[in-house]
Amino acid sequence: MKIRNFLGLPTWLLLSIAAVPGAIAAPIACPTTGTYQDLLNSNAGGGCTLSVGGGASLTFLDFAYTPSGVDTPTAAGMSYALDNPGVDQGVPIFGFEFRPGLSVTGTAVQTIALSYLVVPSGTAITSAHLAQTATASGGGVGQVSENLMFCIAGDPNNTSGMCRTFGGNPLTVSTSGSSSDVANFGAWTSMTVAKTIMASSGSAGGTAAITQVRDSVDLVTPEPTAYGLLGMGLLVAGYFARHRTG
Repeated sequence: MKIRNFLGLPTWLLLSIAAVPGAIAAPIACPTTGTYQDLLNSNAGGGCTLSVGGGASLTFLDFAYTPSGVDTPTAAGMSYALDNPGVDQGVPIFGFEFRPGLSVTGTAVQTIALSYLVVPSGTAITSAHLAQTATASGGGVGQVSENLMFCIAGDPNNTSGMCRTFGGNPLTVSTSGSSSDVANFGAWTSMTVAKTIMASSGSAGGTAAITQVRDSVDLVTPEPTAYGLLGMGLLVAGYFARHRTG
């Protein structure tokens, strides 16, 4: 028996979208505002979830944060506000507006390396939106670079080997170039974000400051009529899984 895919999406993606709700344990609702330390604290319960409408949601988890350099803010010193939604290029986006508070004068470097996993439920990620609000003078530079890796929701740790590193890595914004960058790609149901935020100056008269960094995604939502087909697909997948192992 052949099940038609009315959405034009790969079968593995549809199955992954349907399978997500049982894959993640007891995340909290993402606070509208807070600090990165709050996000780190959410790791213990499976991260935090952001409702994006239509019964769909995003779960953010596995947060990590590493500061370096003199007076670089700790995780408790970097605040955020949610994009729920924000708007970029005329489309709604969901995620974070971080406020890293980096500021250097003279010969100095401050760096924040952070990462997290985002897993959609009832939807899929189709683009990533990066932007910064920053200033620099006298040879100083404020820059953010971001690398993405895509997986299916049921296997975010790539045990199946299906994960893919984004060919457009890294996304980059800088005071010496563009202040925003957007990556568009095929629909995925798990994405790892690894970001480096850096303010640096190599001269006595240089300055650099980064006050805000956008880190958000755009989504696609399956039509409601697809979920009956998804349930049937899960039954078929379960049948073959039992016979492979039994």
